Amino acid sequence: MVVTFIDEHRRDHRVESICRQLPIAPSTYYEIKARQAASPGRAGLSKHIGSKFDDFLDEEGLLAEAEEVAAKRVIAFQLSELMKKQKLTKMQLAKRMKTSRSALERLLDPYNIPLCS
Repeated sequence: MVVTFIDEHRRDHRVESICRQLPIAPSTYYEIKARQAASPGRAGLSKHIGSKFDDFLDEEGLLAEAEEVAAKRVIAFQLSELMKKQKLTKMQLAKRMKTSRSALERLLDPYNIPLCS
């Protein structure tokens, strides 16, 4: 899911800047892409890369939290990009959303995780 998101946006943004907003290191992204390129006949299996780590997170009771953090960061990134594209200030967006600028700041902060809880 994260690799697909990066693939879809890397034409417009550097992989490193996208990865800063997501729970994935650029080196991990490039390693996954290298594995996919090395075994083109096994492309269907690439969706299973990392599934063991997901199992570990699930066993430790951390999978749901990790998924929430990832979703929060992706949403914050997409919203920020949309604001840039539409040339909206935070104050203008907050007014449209009928909320305060500080509430919007918390929404856009990819490291402000309590929003997901």
